[in-house]
Amino acid sequence: IQDKAHDLHIEFHGHAHTAGDVVVYCPQKRSVSSGDMIHGILPFIADGFPKTWPKTIDSVAALDFNRLMPGHGPMQQGRQPMTSLRNYIEELTSKVERGNKEGRTVADLQKLLTAASLKSLQSDGYAKYVADNTYKTFPNFGPAAGLQGDININIGEIYKNLDRL
Repeated sequence: IQDKAHDLHIEFHGHAHTAGDVVVYCPQKRSVSSGDMIHGILPFIADGFPKTWPKTIDSVAALDFNRLMPGHGPMQQGRQPMTSLRNYIEELTSKVERGNKEGRTVADLQKLLTAASLKSLQSDGYAKYVADNTYKTFPNFGPAAGLQGDININIGEIYKNLDRL
């Protein structure tokens, strides 16, 4: 889509949150709108493609941008939050897949895979970033809940969707 001020590129980079995720890229503004492919909170993976999602984010990262409007959470400056999300999905998917091959149940994995055990959450302050955004994004009446409940949901969603490509 073109007008006098700028171009808007509507692009498909691969399966991620859904089979039809697209981004809107404006090269003149060096900005991307990602919809639910990229978040400032932990992702919803129930209808997602956990094995291909990180590669799709890598493809989006190749665009020339410095601002990203995610599906949920604040506008992101630079690539660090997006890269941290990518790393979280890849790490958790890998660990869930390994556990599945070892015959572990979802409940087993939910006990084993904790927020503290996930390197991707501990890197670059990502756990705090996600927790702060979750607290701001969803109504609450008290202190912020920990991330483990959302991680446990992601474990179950990934376990169910391991074969989605």
